[in-house]
Amino acid sequence: MKYLNEIGVKHRFRDPLYGYIWLTDEELKIIDTPLFQRLRRVHQLALTKYVYPTAEHSRFVHSLGVVHCATAIFTGLFEHQLSNISTADATRMLKLLRYAALLHDIGHLPFSHATEKSLLDTVSHEDVSQFIIENYQPIVNILEEDAPIVASILSSKVKKKYKILHEIISGNLDADRADYLLRDSYYCGVKYGDYDFVRYAQSFGAREIDNYLRLIINERDIFVIESFLVARYHYTLQVPYHRTRTGYDLSLEAYLKEKRGEGELNDFININDSGRIISLDFEFFEDFDDYFVFEMIKRDYRKSNLWAKILLRQDHLKCLFDELASKEEYITDFKNNVNLLRQSELEENRDFFVATRKVILFKESSEKNAESGEKNKKSILVQKNNGELMNISDYSELIKTVHAESRLLRIYAAPDKKEIVKKTINKS
Repeated sequence: MKYLNEIGVKHRFRDPLYGYIWLTDEELKIIDTPLFQRLRRVHQLALTKYVYPTAEHSRFVHSLGVVHCATAIFTGLFEHQLSNISTADATRMLKLLRYAALLHDIGHLPFSHATEKSLLDTVSHEDVSQFIIENYQPIVNILEEDAPIVASILSSKVKKKYKILHEIISGNLDADRADYLLRDSYYCGVKYGDYDFVRYAQSFGAREIDNYLRLIINERDIFVIESFLVARYHYTLQVPYHRTRTGYDLSLEAYLKEKRGEGELNDFININDSGRIISLDFEFFEDFDDYFVFEMIKRDYRKSNLWAKILLRQDHLKCLFDELASKEEYITDFKNNVNLLRQSELEENRDFFVATRKVILFKESSEKNAESGEKNKKSILVQKNNGELMNISDYSELIKTVHAESRLLRIYAAPDKKEIVKKTINKS
């Protein structure tokens, strides 16, 4: 509690995972802003509740959880590994970290990733979050001069001084993942994302690399990190990438693209040619939640809209091809089926859908490799007992095996086209 007492926590929220989550006066004021309260009405797992019925939790409770996880990682790191940093400096960094943790999802759209793919075009929800932090007056009034710093902590372009805070919020072993693995598993009623959080939060060290502090894992703690990464791998396959959940995501994307084609949901955000947000309609955004979209869906259901019917769970897309492919024969088979469908009379993204997902352990960096042009992977560094640093993929045989890149390959059919699509792909 050393640093928590320094920042002045006063308020506590009950939480089924951690017991209590403590907040300061300023953090509570942020929570009480209309844009933050909106997160109560944005489900953490979109339409996953159609697969796991108890997955009704929100981005609101997840955001509080990330504050708790970020604080636990920070205090474990600074009390044991970075005790040479003054209490005043550490307290200042923790204050900024907790603001960033609290606000990291403030820019999520209704139903999160599926909606954002259809409505945000060239920007991400992280970009929207950063814009809100720097421009939404009720939050700016609380953060004051810290607003640009807090926004930058959510960006890969953060100053070197705060890069370690960025890693705690948005790295491969970040507080965001730490909370959602436990929380989503708890509310879904599954064990795929379970791991030892208390031990995990005490597993981090730090080393100065390229003139800034980087998170590292000590060799003695490798088993905790392996457990975390394998838990995330299984969670990813069984919760957000569940075949039925993916079908609802595709239906939601099709529905929202149709709405945009009809002139709806086009004006709430203004993005320039350079891919930067120029303006956001905050008054509209305060009301733009899952319920807002469901009102549209219910209205269109009465008009016999196919996607609205599916999204009210009166039907669903049919998954006719489903492989986790690391072998060439599966990929070839999938490509042949897709080519047959695209050469037929069937309409893609209406009669049939193609869904491919990389299943990866490590986040990609926004920076590209100078030689290959591909995005660099954010690495996890293991410090051996002799002080040598190794990438975890080179150090751990378990992670090397799990990290072998594979893809989920799926083909879905609209309910009224199931038999035609099935016959077409069976030709192969």
